[in-house]
Amino acid sequence: MMNKYNCFKLILSGFVFFSFNAVLGVDFSSVPGTVLDYQPLDYDSGYSAPRVFISDPEILVLSNGTYLAAHALAGRSSNSDDSGKTTVFRSTDKGSSWTELTTIHGILRGSLVEYGGAVYLLGSLNDDGGGVVICKSTDQGDTWSRSATFAISGLATPNNPVVFNGRLWSAGGRSSFSAPVESNFLAEASWTKRNGFPAPQDDWPSGIAFLGEGQLVASPDLGLYIMPKVKGYPYTTLAAVDASTGLVSFDPDTDFVSLPGAEKKFGAAYDAVSGKAYVLSNPILPIHENSGIALDMIRNTAALLSSSDLRNWNVERIVIYSTDEEQDGFGYMNFDVDGSNMVIAARTAFPVGSDDPERGHDSNLLTFHVIPNFRNAAPDHVLKLSGENVLRYEKTNYEDAPLGDFALGSTFAGAALTSPDGFGKASNGDVYIHESGGRILHFDASGNFLGTVDDSPVTFQASALSMDQPANGECSWTGSSGGNWFDSSNWYYWGRADSAGEIAVFGSALTGTTAFTVDESYTLAGFRFLTTRSCTFSGSGGLMIEGTNALFDIYRGSHEIELPVTLNQDALFSANPGTDLTIDGALDLNGSTLTAEGSGELKVENGNVALKGGSFIVGGGSVVFTNTLCRFGGGAVEFAVPAGFSPEEGDSFHLMEGDIPDDIADHIVLPALAAGLTWDTSALLSSGNVSVIVKVPEEWMSQYGLATSGVEDFIDSDGDGMDNYSEWKAGTDPLDAHSFFTCSASATAANGFGLHWAGQTGRTYRVDYSTNLTSVPAFTTLRSGIPGIDGLNEFADTNRTAYPSVYYRIVVE
Repeated sequence: MMNKYNCFKLILSGFVFFSFNAVLGVDFSSVPGTVLDYQPLDYDSGYSAPRVFISDPEILVLSNGTYLAAHALAGRSSNSDDSGKTTVFRSTDKGSSWTELTTIHGILRGSLVEYGGAVYLLGSLNDDGGGVVICKSTDQGDTWSRSATFAISGLATPNNPVVFNGRLWSAGGRSSFSAPVESNFLAEASWTKRNGFPAPQDDWPSGIAFLGEGQLVASPDLGLYIMPKVKGYPYTTLAAVDASTGLVSFDPDTDFVSLPGAEKKFGAAYDAVSGKAYVLSNPILPIHENSGIALDMIRNTAALLSSSDLRNWNVERIVIYSTDEEQDGFGYMNFDVDGSNMVIAARTAFPVGSDDPERGHDSNLLTFHVIPNFRNAAPDHVLKLSGENVLRYEKTNYEDAPLGDFALGSTFAGAALTSPDGFGKASNGDVYIHESGGRILHFDASGNFLGTVDDSPVTFQASALSMDQPANGECSWTGSSGGNWFDSSNWYYWGRADSAGEIAVFGSALTGTTAFTVDESYTLAGFRFLTTRSCTFSGSGGLMIEGTNALFDIYRGSHEIELPVTLNQDALFSANPGTDLTIDGALDLNGSTLTAEGSGELKVENGNVALKGGSFIVGGGSVVFTNTLCRFGGGAVEFAVPAGFSPEEGDSFHLMEGDIPDDIADHIVLPALAAGLTWDTSALLSSGNVSVIVKVPEEWMSQYGLATSGVEDFIDSDGDGMDNYSEWKAGTDPLDAHSFFTCSASATAANGFGLHWAGQTGRTYRVDYSTNLTSVPAFTTLRSGIPGIDGLNEFADTNRTAYPSVYYRIVVE
């Protein structure tokens, strides 16, 4: 007599789903994906887990296009403590229909791999530390031969075995497990197990108590790694496997990696076509973070992630979402690739009308899913009006996933968002929200508030608005206060700024403290500050600036980076009036060019500036050095004027201030001027100013045997304290230290007190006077713009009798 479970097995093999559903009172019609198998759940009083549930989902695309899938059973009544059993399914039509092939006894935790014309299932005898078991099929899963149970144990979870460096590799929890590809995989002697990194230690990050269920990832460029889950934390570790010895190692100070959803077991593999590693995990949406459910039990969201370096992960899209974070779960997803599609097997907890799961952990289904064109996967977001809020959702293969308030922050131009009744999207992805009171608010695609406008460039609608994603590379901080850069949950859509080409944006979300911790080294394209709240970045890490459009964009506020900053590519610093950025520490241009534009300030304090052949280009605003040692190393500070602007005589420019390097004049590069003009850099060291003056004529320099190229214009050739330009201006001899510009006076004159000096045409002179040389300022202008003549020049002070005593000076303007 068949029990209910066996009845299902027979009918499923014949694909008579609806008749079976009617008999058992189960309904698969709303289950996301395709149901391959169903396990009724039976809960005993006093136990949180059911007696038997589906475990160990696995899938493999064979070289001929056939799909194999498998799962085992777990739970108190599954007998998995003594001897597991794994059921295998096959599809020959890309997953549209499936046939149950067989159940293999004495194996669970199995990983499928094809090699040498055969399919292998690498697993363990049981889930109680049992030895390794390997099964082999040469007929695409119909029949299987089984090895003896090995003395070695440790294949603790399904993963994606790979061939690397002439060996077949699999992960065994935190250990490596491998055999030469030419060996007999059913023979224990072929295999080598190397114990991995230790269990959590007291000096590891606080609270970490379990690492396991590791996933093996290998690529020609990155090497071989085991990535385990970190129970309770959205992290993994990069445990490097030595491909020649199998030894596993990792550094707890540097090798913990932020990976959304990795507090649960996840699936991982490398894709050679894209050169990226992919992960399927269960990240926790903010709306569920405070549900009271243990974080490693929340499995109602399944997402696709990718990384080019295994350290920095991007969420590509949410694949499945259910609003029931307690009872629904799409977990332990394993996957393979078929052309441009990713095919997935999942242990799924989902209500089907009978013996439904009480937790997302309690999987009653094995389901199959497909992500078409997965290498180009992208989130599909919409905005919806909801009372006083505008909410962001992502469309998934089941329900829309709630991502929270679209508008980042609490007040916008002095007031909260009030009674929104419509919104619209501009061609660049920016969003305009209309309030019933008439106010129109402007946001970028991430939700950063940009300002209010009087007239909207878009048509408003009240129905759901399809959204563009932020411009490529823009990573917005979404936390209300500062925090750890490392934590992906602080960033829009888990998108931490951590790769070349990515801009870290700090905007209207910030309403609390704005101190940010950076304890690792990150590469990014730069910063954009949209907030008036002063942001400070500090820690033991560093920042490498790299990307085609590398920049420091200061729209608002004063901000400070207390970290070493290295430019690996040319970068632009742009600051609005009244804004500034302080780099408090080492700044290494590393041969690159940093161009400063706008009216704000770039301040470099308390560190070393190394140009190493690179350049500062100051095109606006100023650069401020304080307690800073500048090492030029063949580099230069260059002043660039705006296109179409030609400096004229008398123009003055403030380039820098503070502790200006003593040898700045030897490293300043200034733009070419019109004929007859030159740059006066005599005040550069003292005030950071340069100005445009008339150039010393070549014939004048030539008559004294001085260089006519301009290189000696500001040299003091005779050591009298006046450079050659000043000597020419005053009409004195640049080679005679006793040749001075002097004036004399006559006590009486027909029209007042007389002053006399040797002048020349083409000059104007100014007469200053003082009655007290200790006053500040000491001198007051009496007359300016006095035209000079060749020979004796005269000026009479008609007010002389009004002073008890007076001092005069003549200035060549």
